[in-house]
Amino acid sequence: VLAILELTTPFRQANAPFQYPTDAFFQEQHALLCPSGSNAWLVPVAEGWNLGNRQMTCIFSVDFAADFLFAPAVGECVSTGDLPAVTKSDVVSCSAPHFGELFHAFEVEGKDFPGLSFLIELANASCRDGFALYVGLEYERSTWFYYFTFPTQEPWEFKHRQILCYLGSENFDVVQVGSARGSRR
Repeated sequence: VLAILELTTPFRQANAPFQYPTDAFFQEQHALLCPSGSNAWLVPVAEGWNLGNRQMTCIFSVDFAADFLFAPAVGECVSTGDLPAVTKSDVVSCSAPHFGELFHAFEVEGKDFPGLSFLIELANASCRDGFALYVGLEYERSTWFYYFTFPTQEPWEFKHRQILCYLGSENFDVVQVGSARGSRR
């Protein structure tokens, strides 16, 4: 079964122009912000941009299998930058080379799928709060970037309702060694 997974990351203010950007800006941001494997993206429409929505959602198509339902524990690190498709074999000690670290995770309540907009807003707010608690520094002052994964309709129907918040380098392509927990970076 093929599933569509999404990873959402905020634009950095330095990269976010005041006026609605061109397609070229969004293509550049996709290359900079989305990990490899992202085959599409969603950006706010002009109205949303003018209201302050500065988020890009990276879209991934992956095989939906039991291994997909695996989620690392908070504080575990992953040896891949392909976050939506993290498997048990991707989990490594944070003292080993890795690309990302799971810093916050939670289950979304409810039986009915709440919609992508709701999940993106919930994930962004919760990950931002969780980031400051985990790293010991507000996101805006940190050198780390965060990304989150959340279920779309199909995984939701399989009772996969977890939002996972990861941190890593800007493009999730720089190898890290050591945990970001309490690093105040």
